[in-house]
Amino acid sequence: MTEKATNRLDVLVKAIGFLSVVIGGGIGLFQYVDLRNREIDQFQDLKQRELAQFADLKEREFYSELWKERLRLYLETLDVAARISTAETLEESKRARIEFRTLFDGSMSVVQDPLVDKAIHEFAEKVDEVEAGRMDHQELGMHSYQLGRECYRSLENS
Repeated sequence: MTEKATNRLDVLVKAIGFLSVVIGGGIGLFQYVDLRNREIDQFQDLKQRELAQFADLKEREFYSELWKERLRLYLETLDVAARISTAETLEESKRARIEFRTLFDGSMSVVQDPLVDKAIHEFAEKVDEVEAGRMDHQELGMHSYQLGRECYRSLENS
């Protein structure tokens, strides 16, 4: 072989070696990027599942606290309604009627469901009739009981 042919062969071998390194590097880079993208996708899927689980947990905690507060306010309101209907005189029920109005216009309006809302409005109307002298306050017992039944159904269904 001549020196020129040897140089050509040497250049050809070097070019093939260089191309092999470039192609091998390209394939390696492609595999790395592909693997990295799959890892990122798996990580994002995991994060989305964890976020959904966290949101579900927070929602359950919220509704649990709402249920407890609803129970507390329903019981307080029912106790006040019972004090109104069982008072010996209208004057004795005055403080309870003020407490009822405070609950009616305040906290209960936040936690009550539509059925309790209707029942508490009906009871409030009966209290108005008592205050106007069109009804004896001791007739409120059945209406207080009906309010209690609606509160029970509300808690049972929530």
